[in-house]
Amino acid sequence: MSSRSLRGRLCRAVLVGLLAWLGVAGVPVAVAAQETTEEPIEHELEVRILAQRHDDDQVEFVLQVRHDGGPWSDSATPVRRFLPPGTAVDQWFASSTLTLTANPDDPSSRASVVVRIVVRRLADDRIEFALQHGVVGEPWSDRLLPARRFFSPDTEVGRWLASSPILVALPAAAPAEQEGAVPLSGDLLDFDMIDVRTGETVNIRSVVTGETPLLFWLWSPY
Repeated sequence: MSSRSLRGRLCRAVLVGLLAWLGVAGVPVAVAAQETTEEPIEHELEVRILAQRHDDDQVEFVLQVRHDGGPWSDSATPVRRFLPPGTAVDQWFASSTLTLTANPDDPSSRASVVVRIVVRRLADDRIEFALQHGVVGEPWSDRLLPARRFFSPDTEVGRWLASSPILVALPAAAPAEQEGAVPLSGDLLDFDMIDVRTGETVNIRSVVTGETPLLFWLWSPY
């Protein structure tokens, strides 16, 4: 076998392996609960989920944050924040991600965490809300379930209802912020994908840290 042929086969093998590692499918997708690796804790935030029903029966959900017992913040609105009517029962779906910081008014604060709201419709048509958190390059946490987390189907249109507060721990520094790491590009899309190695659902921003160059292969049946 010639050296040129051997090099060609090796290149094809590496490319196929890389594409398989980054294989994705379209969203919305089911949400899988995963455990996170423990990190040194620098700060804790209180967060709560708010939801309201619209005239078209879509349910919108947003997030509020409270620092050190102060007032609740303005609502943080993920891009993907609506659960349409008629979604499958007991199927968890995820919002777009939001990044929370220990002190948004202090540029020197390095503590931050990425969160997403996860929701599912129950057999009695109530909607259950939970929260997941993580850091770039790590899997999502188990679902954090506030004590008050159910949204009734007969809730008045336009009326915001709030969950019980949840404590979210912020690690000292996200992996992508460590010295020597390349900042994540703002051009990177924010969406969930299926990791073909494990079958789990992950957000692309939790996989790509910017530390190494990667080739993206995106596929959608639509």
